[in-house]
Amino acid sequence: MTRTTAFGETTLLEGPPDQLRAALPAVLDGTPDDRAVFTEPLACAVHCAGNVLAGSDVAIVGAGTAGVLLAVLLRLKGCQVTLVNRSPERLTALSATALLREVPKLLTSEVGTRTFGTVVVTTALLDDSTFDSAWGLLPRDGGRLVLFGGIRPDWRVPGTRVLLDGIRRGEEVRELELGGRRALVVGTHGATGADFAAAGAVLAAPLPWTAGHIEELIVNRVPLPALAALLNEAVRTGVDPIGKHVVDIGR
Repeated sequence: MTRTTAFGETTLLEGPPDQLRAALPAVLDGTPDDRAVFTEPLACAVHCAGNVLAGSDVAIVGAGTAGVLLAVLLRLKGCQVTLVNRSPERLTALSATALLREVPKLLTSEVGTRTFGTVVVTTALLDDSTFDSAWGLLPRDGGRLVLFGGIRPDWRVPGTRVLLDGIRRGEEVRELELGGRRALVVGTHGATGADFAAAGAVLAAPLPWTAGHIEELIVNRVPLPALAALLNEAVRTGVDPIGKHVVDIGR
């Protein structure tokens, strides 16, 4: 299958009809546009949530979009969810939302000695510090570290020769023993057609604990020319914008 562009109101796709249908899951009728834009990232979170047992005590490392969507799904699975983030700004903003107001939130520096049976890393790029923090959240034995966020192909677990990106992309399960802890490392990557269907069903139904829904994460709407300035400011300051911005590409 080929396409003319990745950006635009219309895109020309070529390929066998069955492959095109499989590649383009339909959003359920009646789903508001502002909610439907979350379908793809939510489908990836659905795929990740399949690696977490229902009712688990879970720490999600990273309070970006991936972490927030995963928190919503795991709450629907009956899990006890705690969001852990390095900086306070995102946690403060999320505390004001009906979506995650009741979810416990901790700064990485405030976790102390608490441990969780499952830890999911959702950060955009795993580094030594984030890995050490996530690994330290696991119990001494029997924990599960789920790799959902980005990892450089050449990044190794500190003090070892273990490459984690291959585990993530290959969706492998490996046992790792490090620093007196032993846990399963589980990779999750992408989404299947079934994951898109499940995401669509979540978006089409009310969440049981709030009258709102995922679109509560949208904090601003910007025209296309303003997007460059928004991204440049994030690069200059090193701070990503809080919340989601919908880009109006015009007519």
